[in-house]
Amino acid sequence: MWGFPLIDTCPLDGSAQVVTYAASASAGAAPLCSINLKASYVLLTAIGATQAGRDMLSESLQLCTSLNSLTDVANFLTYLQDPLFDLSEGSYPFPSNYITFALTNSLAELPAWAMKVLCESMRPDFGVTISGHPEEVQFEVQIGQVLDSPKN
Repeated sequence: MWGFPLIDTCPLDGSAQVVTYAASASAGAAPLCSINLKASYVLLTAIGATQAGRDMLSESLQLCTSLNSLTDVANFLTYLQDPLFDLSEGSYPFPSNYITFALTNSLAELPAWAMKVLCESMRPDFGVTISGHPEEVQFEVQIGQVLDSPKN
């Protein structure tokens, strides 16, 4: 995903390219999916900058282990990148257990076009504006009156 704030890859590595494409309208995903995903990482980082924000994230996301530090937030955001790559890689035009079996030895199937399914929840216009250069991880995200930049 261009602009994952915690990725230090310039130019984009292969996994970032796969996720970026799979979350794009060109791949059939909801048009605002990639913008909303980029914004979520920046905003989760901003919310996680305070203990009150980390407490809110831990509770609202029902995390088994609370986020207690900036390092915990960074690790959590890095952890979230793996499922996005897995959904992108396993985004076939038919249900498949190829990725789930390879990762967990489970026969549970991902739905057809798994990344498009995830992107349906990212369809709404949340009022996100991204300015700058996401491909260089140098950009700002604005939602309404809230403005923040990714921290490398």
